Amino acid sequence: MATRDNRLVDNQRSFRSASDRLQDIVIVEEQRLVPFLCECADVGCTGRIHATVAEFGAAHEGAGGSFLLPGHARVVGEKVLSSEARFEIVSRA
Repeated sequence: MATRDNRLVDNQRSFRSASDRLQDIVIVEEQRLVPFLCECADVGCTGRIHATVAEFGAAHEGAGGSFLLPGHARVVGEKVLSSEARFEIVSRA
């Protein structure tokens, strides 16, 4: 089971890395919604979270946080830190 969980965590990290790169290249107005990638554990997920750059940044302030669409696959042991209509912030820590 640990190997499966490790793959799921790696998947979340890959999506987070892609969203980080998107944040770095997007220059937007403060309140404009940007389509970030869902960082859930589903390797086939192509979901987009429409959020501001500030919301995305706040989701990743703590170590081990992930930015997910509501109800999407999580790694066992993750806890929902914040839930909004457009997204959830979860943490393994």
